[in-house]
Amino acid sequence: MILPIALASSALGAVLPDLIEPPRNRRHRKFFHSLLFFALLLLYLNRTYLSLLTAGPADEVTIGLFFAGAGYASHLALDAFTPAGLPVVGL
Repeated sequence: MILPIALASSALGAVLPDLIEPPRNRRHRKFFHSLLFFALLLLYLNRTYLSLLTAGPADEVTIGLFFAGAGYASHLALDAFTPAGLPVVGL
């Protein structure tokens, strides 16, 4: 039952940045497309991953949030390699 949750959550997380900040022009990348948000997201993923390793069986919500965050992080990582890159803070 974990695989469908992981796949759906990561797919949703991968498109979420462009749903929050639609790419209407070249400078659409604000806070939710920034290096600061990326760093905060990686801290969350690290903490959640460590708790998944040390705790007992995890619930579906925690697993879903973890994989949604991983999908979001992969989107930001790929955006960082585009010519526009990611802003530092994005304000």
